[in-house]
Amino acid sequence: MNLMMNFLIDLLTLETTALLAVAVAAWVYLTWARAGFWRADVWLAPEPVTGNAPQPSLAVVIPARDEAENITRTLRSLTDQDYRGDLSIWVVDDESSDGTGTLAEAETSNDVPVTVVRGMPLPTGWSGKVWAMSQGIAAATANTRQPDYLLLTDADIEYAPGMLTKLVNKAHVNNLTFVSLMARLDARSFWGKLLVPAFIYFFQLIYPFHRANARDDKLAAAAGGCFLIRGDALEAAGGIETIKGEIIDDCALAKVLKTARREHATLTALTHGVRSHRDNRSLDSIWNMVARTAFTQLGYSWLALAGAMAGLVLTFILPAWAVVTWMTGTSSGTIGLLGLAAWLLMARTYLPTIRMYGLNPLWALSLPAAAVIYAGATIASALRHARGSGARWKGRSYPAS
Repeated sequence: MNLMMNFLIDLLTLETTALLAVAVAAWVYLTWARAGFWRADVWLAPEPVTGNAPQPSLAVVIPARDEAENITRTLRSLTDQDYRGDLSIWVVDDESSDGTGTLAEAETSNDVPVTVVRGMPLPTGWSGKVWAMSQGIAAATANTRQPDYLLLTDADIEYAPGMLTKLVNKAHVNNLTFVSLMARLDARSFWGKLLVPAFIYFFQLIYPFHRANARDDKLAAAAGGCFLIRGDALEAAGGIETIKGEIIDDCALAKVLKTARREHATLTALTHGVRSHRDNRSLDSIWNMVARTAFTQLGYSWLALAGAMAGLVLTFILPAWAVVTWMTGTSSGTIGLLGLAAWLLMARTYLPTIRMYGLNPLWALSLPAAAVIYAGATIASALRHARGSGARWKGRSYPAS
């Protein structure tokens, strides 16, 4: 019996060692061969503004459903912009129950017109946000109005002074099909510090910005909170209705636009000048944000879910487990050293994102804990679809078709 137990322990140790060696190899690949996703070095670099000529016309479209807490701040940050061009703002009140539309109507401006569009009921086959954006775009382009650029932005986004000029000038000077900026998310509280930088990190892992911005790479990415699009490019791509049923609408639209205008470059970048005020202080808030779209991201595939979970465990969770068991004396030194090597490479790649949020560098060691929570939210997303509830957001549910 003892001989058999020793044999099983040795076999388990051998298998664990092999898995950890694979984890180290994976982190070597991610560190040096994944387009430098982890460097967080793709930022909006402003182009110099020359002369006093008017800037291109710009229409801002804001889909807003139950956004009374944020809409006033967002609108004031836009109407206070010193934009030397034709600027109009269109707020789509998407059947709000908290007075969002009334608050938006109160934000009148002598220089920048703010128009509230009362949203129509959601048609079959459309996702709520895309339907709201569609109505806003239709209003902004009605009666022969054809703005040079459309800015699709969320109702909780605050723009720093001068950001609209920087955005449009960047797109105009470089003839970009679109410019999308990853807003700085709310990272207050323990949960915000643990999970928000990890969210940005995982987004860049899935969509390395250097690849997404390369014309010859099919990968396309965008952050829907701040999405500036050439008006003629959206029209040439078939309009917003081409993504009418998409839940992950930003990346879907980026793919459509990039495919339609391969001769033009695109830009997805980081910035400190666009800030989201969505409250991320509770675990529930971030959990639901991930659970809403995680299974959609996996194409509603249970096989892809199994692969994603195996990858998360092997790459992010197993190294930390190996170090802990080594330190407590329940695993071998080989296992502990391999786990430590993988964890240190992991932390090294996470450090730039941690610094971006102004956190203590020791937070770079927390990525395995964040991975556990994101794995749980992803499984919860799949279970929601299994129960037929699908993606849920703002009181609406979108079962998988």
